[in-house]
Amino acid sequence: MLRRPDLSVGAWLSLGFGAAALLMAGVVAVAVGLLGRIERAERRQMELIRPRAVAAAALQEQLLRLGIAARTYALTRDERHHAAFREALARARSGEAALEATPDGEGHAGRAEALALVAPYRDAAEALVAAASAAPPPPSTAEVLAAEITLTERREAALAKLAAYVAAQEGASRAATAEILSLQGRSRRSVLAVAAAMLAALGATALLVVRGVRGPALALVQASRRLAAGDHLGAAVLATPPGVGPPRNELRQLGRAFGRMALDLGERERRIVDQGAELHAQHDELQVQHEELQAQQRELQSQSDELRAQDERLRDALGRLRESEARYRKLFENLSEGFAVHEMVWDEAGNPADYRFVEVNPAFERLTGVPRARAVGRRVTEVLPGVEKEWIERYGAVAKTGAPARFESFAAAIGRWFEVVAFRPEPNHFAVLFFDVTDRHAAEQALREADRRKDEFLAVLSHELRNPLAPIVSGLEVIRRAPPGSGAVARARAVVDRQVRQLVRLVDDLLDVTRITRGKVSLRRARVDLVALVRHVCEDNAAMLADRDVALEVRVPDRPLWLDADPARISQIVGNLLHNAGKFTPSGGRVTVTAEERGGRAVVRVRDTGAGIAPAVLARLFQPFVQADDSLARSAGGLGLGLALVRGLAELHGGTARAESAGEGKGAEFTVELPLRPGAAAAARAAPAEAGPRRRVLVVEDQDDAAESLADVLRLAGHEVEVARDGADGIRRAKTSRPDAVLCDIGLPGMDGYEVARRLRADGHAGTLLVALTGYALPEDLRRAREAGFDAHLTKPASPEDLEAVLAGRERLESAGAPA
Repeated sequence: MLRRPDLSVGAWLSLGFGAAALLMAGVVAVAVGLLGRIERAERRQMELIRPRAVAAAALQEQLLRLGIAARTYALTRDERHHAAFREALARARSGEAALEATPDGEGHAGRAEALALVAPYRDAAEALVAAASAAPPPPSTAEVLAAEITLTERREAALAKLAAYVAAQEGASRAATAEILSLQGRSRRSVLAVAAAMLAALGATALLVVRGVRGPALALVQASRRLAAGDHLGAAVLATPPGVGPPRNELRQLGRAFGRMALDLGERERRIVDQGAELHAQHDELQVQHEELQAQQRELQSQSDELRAQDERLRDALGRLRESEARYRKLFENLSEGFAVHEMVWDEAGNPADYRFVEVNPAFERLTGVPRARAVGRRVTEVLPGVEKEWIERYGAVAKTGAPARFESFAAAIGRWFEVVAFRPEPNHFAVLFFDVTDRHAAEQALREADRRKDEFLAVLSHELRNPLAPIVSGLEVIRRAPPGSGAVARARAVVDRQVRQLVRLVDDLLDVTRITRGKVSLRRARVDLVALVRHVCEDNAAMLADRDVALEVRVPDRPLWLDADPARISQIVGNLLHNAGKFTPSGGRVTVTAEERGGRAVVRVRDTGAGIAPAVLARLFQPFVQADDSLARSAGGLGLGLALVRGLAELHGGTARAESAGEGKGAEFTVELPLRPGAAAAARAAPAEAGPRRRVLVVEDQDDAAESLADVLRLAGHEVEVARDGADGIRRAKTSRPDAVLCDIGLPGMDGYEVARRLRADGHAGTLLVALTGYALPEDLRRAREAGFDAHLTKPASPEDLEAVLAGRERLESAGAPA
């Protein structure tokens, strides 16, 4: 039996703790090595294997979309599908580049084989699209199917190789995961084994120390008791223990010196107790370190599981993100309304100061005229320096509070009206959806202006119609009460005649403006001398100007200026200008009329020294119902139609009309330019028509006053007249009296004038002169009268001259009394 070496307590402790330290260093080294291998395996999995698998899977999807886009374009040859193919082709090439750029290393051999199959497939797709894009005729369906079969075969080969490559990378990923788990298990086992060895070494050390200390300690205790009891023999025995040579055991050495160091015995005992407590503390510390290592191992395992779960969630989220982004981009790009996302910029006080364009759609570019490249990333004050502060404040309120806003406003920097819906998609941002409503605002403004002018026109029309009616009523009352032939009757007749002519002129102006506006005016062109026509119109209006104490000066050349024009309409133009000048020129003023040739055109100017025209009125003077005199008194009178007729009739002849004035109180000048036409000398003015033969006339009119007054005019002209009150009465009287002419109203009760004419023609009145007497004088009315069998057309109220001309046979199916 081997004898335990007689070593000192310190030697035993050094051996025990040295062994424990070596074991601890070993476990640290093993743990560091295993953790390094785990880290390298995880890095290889994250940096090599996963990028390859993701790039290969993305390329699979892009190749499928490329094939679909190529086949769709080949079948439809639609440019939109061609653009989709070009986009899919660009993405496929980008996917190839991404796969080729993945890191090299173990497990990448299949990448080159897959890329080698992708390139022919892409080339086949490009070839199919190129064939479909060639000049007509387009490829047949059989050719498309053959090309598609080739394309499909190459696609399946490429997709199969890519799938195999993805599977290989997934296998490598699983192998790396298994390696990580294996290393983690080895780490746990190594730590447990080393910890057990450490505990065994420490336990053995403690046992050996206890066995080496116990015997001497008991002897010391007994010696101490003896010493306390005054037994010095025990101390002497310890001082001289049996054996040869000095002992190595410190306690024995202590017993030997016990007698000499009795006074120091208590101190030594305390030191021994402290050393035992320290040993226990070190043991407890080692136990805590062991538990910490176990907790770290469990944490590593939990982190590994969490990484795998996060990887799965990330893949799923990426798929949903791609789908959502594709739907959002399609909606964003195809919106017909403008859409933009902005980031708000605040000043130091937290108030909205500006905003930056983050993203805009193509409709934004179309509606605002601002290119997308110039807007995105820049502030609105840079893109639109004149933007109003109210736009920034409105959007700032949306970005700050999150409350959506809807409003319409005018963007002066763009010059358009917009309807805007603004909302906050995220903090400090706002998005706007806007519509261009400029045309709608313009239409609403035009409607409001038209409504205002309509109300103004009705008020003016009421005023102008009542003005002549008042003297007519008074004059008729004078004629009724005054003795026949007296001066009062003559004056009353003159008043009634003038006011009736004024009413006729107002109605004619209204009809002419309506015809010009609707394009219903028919010009009866002839070769006319403008110089002679201007002289005659000035002569006709000289009395009117003289009554107002306005001087008239006429300056025309001695030679004729020939026009191809309607003489009645040209006379109407010059007459309206003279009437206008006479109304606005005060007593003692002057009106100057000139006619000349300039640049191959005839120019007529009417200049007055009257009230002048304000600049605001000058811009709209030629519009219907516009007058310079807009006061309640309306001393100048009229409906504001004369100048509108001047411009309309001038433009119908291919000419122009304009007005100039230095301002109120400085007179005005009106200029009309007409195309000048060379031609033969105008025919001599026709001699006044002689009165026609006396005729038997049947008047068919349902209004008693109109019928009796017309019959009186005809009787005074020497005709024999009979009156019928409706269409049936007219047909009956025509059968019995056989009249030479029938003047028939169109708007009759029961049977209208067209039906009366048709029945009279059917009853054998082929030689009877049928004259339509109506207030309608449009070309459509003339056509209906001709089709019903009328020979002529008179517009109410018809003048005696027009009646005589029609009855004499000089007017046939023309609208007398008012130019057509």
